[in-house]
Amino acid sequence: MAATAGAVVVAGVAAIAFDAVAAALAFLAAIIVAAMTWVGTERRQREALAADAAKQERQLAHDRALTDVADIRALLDEAAVSLHIAFYALMNAQAALTSFGTKLHTTAPEAGEAVTDAGTTLDSVAARLAVRLGRDHAVAAAFIRADEALLEVNRALGLVFGDEAGSPQGAEEMKKVRDRIRDAAKSFGESRAAFEAAAIAYVGTRLD
Repeated sequence: MAATAGAVVVAGVAAIAFDAVAAALAFLAAIIVAAMTWVGTERRQREALAADAAKQERQLAHDRALTDVADIRALLDEAAVSLHIAFYALMNAQAALTSFGTKLHTTAPEAGEAVTDAGTTLDSVAARLAVRLGRDHAVAAAFIRADEALLEVNRALGLVFGDEAGSPQGAEEMKKVRDRIRDAAKSFGESRAAFEAAAIAYVGTRLD
């Protein structure tokens, strides 16, 4: 009888212990599942945040690119206009030199002044193009060559003198001046055409 009672007690204790272990294991399993769920949720949240951040960065980069293109197009438009004005100043100076010769600066001083003013504008635009694109960029390089050609014209015009400076300039000296201006004008025209072609190609590429 006593043995039977002891067995019952042992069995009861074992059952209680088993239940406790089972409960502990179930609790531990619940904790593990909860932890895994939390880790998975956190990972998904991080991935979602990263995806949103990447999307926003792409949008900002796109907006910056559009703004950059718009700014550069405005600068290229300004550069084209300044070259157009410089071209007419150059043509007028050549015509005035043909008409007035050594008396250019006394009879038509505005012709030389227009070239000087146009050159000042080109200098400013050339500097801005060099900063935005680099001096070696096809667009900037062509514009800088045009600017240098106009500077050469301006320097050549400065060599013209007439009665107001003493004896009239000799025919040979005037021929050298005209030849120098003619060569510089040719270089200006070629550089202007190169600038326009490079600018069109550059803007087209940036808009693709």
